[in-house]
Amino acid sequence: MIDLRSRDTDRVFTEIPAGTLLTTVSVRHSGSPEDLGDYAELKQAIRDRKRPQEQYRAIRQYVRDSIDEITADEQAEKAVPARPATPTERAAIERDLTAVDKMISTPPTASAREPGRFYRVGDRWFGDTALIPSNAQHMGYGDFQARVPGGSLYFSRRDQKQLPGQSGRLHELSLREGTDLPGVLERLATAGLAQSGGTFDDWPRVPGEPETSAPAPLAQVPPPDDVDASDDEPGPSPKPPAPDLLAPPPVPAVAGELAFTVDAKELQGALNLIRRVSVPGDAKLSLVQIECRGHVFFRVGSPDQYFELRFTTTRCVSPGDATVESKQLAASTKHLTSGALQVQKKPREAILQVGVVGRQVSVPTVAYVPVRLDDDLTGAAQIPLEAFMDLLDRSMFAVSTDANRPQLHMLAFHAQGERLTAIATNGHMLALASIDTPDAAALDGQRIAYPALLRLQKLLQEYEKTVRPGRRRKDAASPPLRIQTATGGTKRLALATDLFTFIASRAPAEPIAYQNVIPKAGDLTTVCVVNRAELFDAVKPLASAKELARVQVATPLEIKSDTFSFNLRDVFVDGPAIEIGINAAYMRDVLEGLRSGGPLVALAFTTPTSPILVITWPDSALPKTRRDARGPVLAALESNNITIVMPYRLQN
Repeated sequence: MIDLRSRDTDRVFTEIPAGTLLTTVSVRHSGSPEDLGDYAELKQAIRDRKRPQEQYRAIRQYVRDSIDEITADEQAEKAVPARPATPTERAAIERDLTAVDKMISTPPTASAREPGRFYRVGDRWFGDTALIPSNAQHMGYGDFQARVPGGSLYFSRRDQKQLPGQSGRLHELSLREGTDLPGVLERLATAGLAQSGGTFDDWPRVPGEPETSAPAPLAQVPPPDDVDASDDEPGPSPKPPAPDLLAPPPVPAVAGELAFTVDAKELQGALNLIRRVSVPGDAKLSLVQIECRGHVFFRVGSPDQYFELRFTTTRCVSPGDATVESKQLAASTKHLTSGALQVQKKPREAILQVGVVGRQVSVPTVAYVPVRLDDDLTGAAQIPLEAFMDLLDRSMFAVSTDANRPQLHMLAFHAQGERLTAIATNGHMLALASIDTPDAAALDGQRIAYPALLRLQKLLQEYEKTVRPGRRRKDAASPPLRIQTATGGTKRLALATDLFTFIASRAPAEPIAYQNVIPKAGDLTTVCVVNRAELFDAVKPLASAKELARVQVATPLEIKSDTFSFNLRDVFVDGPAIEIGINAAYMRDVLEGLRSGGPLVALAFTTPTSPILVITWPDSALPKTRRDARGPVLAALESNNITIVMPYRLQN
């Protein structure tokens, strides 16, 4: 037991009376239990037992988070009266005041610290510790909030991720006030308070490092005795497509002409949407192709994946084409927020003029290869936008982010009658999410690669904000998402709304055979229903410390590792007790993916070495009988709304 007190000689936790017991942590290790005095003795004990220092850091962070939570609860109830300061404390306060007076009287000097870095990974923004300004307010649990030009920037602590140039811990960035997070970060960079650390479609990995470290990947689970094991082995990686010799040549920057008018508000809305999916520095995803032929279209992407916006307030005066960099166009026109704007490119000039008479800005045009449009897209199928986004929310967390594993680096769709199922796996967990829709067959066999999937999700989220600001209102109808497909030489899928059309080539690799790892209903032996938040809080510190968990499924439910031990008593267990090994990181990811469900989750087991079934519990209360516990689990199995986590084999 670690007894962490705020002592006279080392007041680690300020504003708490010295000697106050803050919390205790149970440290499990081989040998007899012993009492450890403080952090120093804990660190030495871990070092003596040759345990990794990650365990010490995980314990320290867990204790600090617990202290933040306890302190917040206690302050909400009543304030603890402070005792008179001791002579030692009064002397320390005097020293601090003297140091403050010296700092105030000394002229400020330029800081030599390098500005913090911000990163874009997929559709999310992150920043390192050095990015947190000195005036930031600590919100508890390692989170911070700071006022910045353009809004209130919130830093949400995440697990340690090593990104290029990262300093300290990584935080996910979001705006509590304001809507233009990329614009806020650009202003900070312009002022010299931040710098870009890079843009990534997926989490970058150290060369040679495997994506995961679990010993039993999903793709290698042995099939039943009567099934050939070779059926489950992933096939060879597909060869990259050969370059198209008939691809159109690049168009020079001076070529083309056009002229049209557009409402300033619609232009700014289009640029905000483009910013979500553009990638600065990418030869294809950093450009905006403008087409003016009857209607005006903005296109971003490549023949493999692109989206186009069709404007409704435009009037095409002179047909033609032009291409500019999206970042340059947004920066040059950001102050044009009202009125009808004139957009013009004259022949043999590499300049696009945007504005009104007497107030125009110039945006340089660039050379480009035109996006090849699909003339063979057919179909009139529709699916409710809300239903399709629900599929993405319940499955995308399980898609592999490793581009070197194409069979897993995608989301696949399968239709059976009117039931449409989205299938995602990274080799160690599997997610099946299903809905019923009359046009399910239109998406049967479609496969969307992970990078395109990220951009599609961002576009749909922005579109939903526009057309359904009251998503949670019962009277807010879900608009349709139109589906078209191309069955020619290059198979493509088009998803269209009244704001944009998204087109992506079908992922070339076939998905792995996953059916053999789904438990049979008759093989389930033990069903456990537990509070999702409590289970998440138990596995999160283990995942941060990169430890494997031993789970004793009984009442109470016990989760332990070499460092941590948790007992969850608010559980319902039906069936014999079972002990099973779980990779805490995978269970954490699954529970995060199920956060859209209710407060409870159900875990179903067959044997200690068989896949673990996880489902969202449809009720807000624990079951009372065996029938109540097994009914929803069997229904989820039958409807393909399940998540599977692979266990690891326990060592006796």
